[in-house]
Amino acid sequence: MDKGDVAMEKGNTNKALEEYNTAREMFPDNLEMKYWTAISLANNNQMEAALPLLKEIFEKDNNWRILTERLPEVEVLNISENDLNKILNLK
Repeated sequence: MDKGDVAMEKGNTNKALEEYNTAREMFPDNLEMKYWTAISLANNNQMEAALPLLKEIFEKDNNWRILTERLPEVEVLNISENDLNKILNLK
């Protein structure tokens, strides 16, 4: 997962997604790994894949929704306001 974080910091979302997916396969119940996979998907214009993951995560722990709201400000989540609203309004 650390490799995914480094890739995100460098703006390489494809590599981050690859690394997060690898980590997620190793620890399928880990919400943090699922979360960063979903954020990488969103950053890669793959909202259809990101939304179900985020919905599942938010249902289990709403703190991830609160974090998501803050990510655009620090340029970790680079999506349209419309897509951000889709994410934040998941029920």
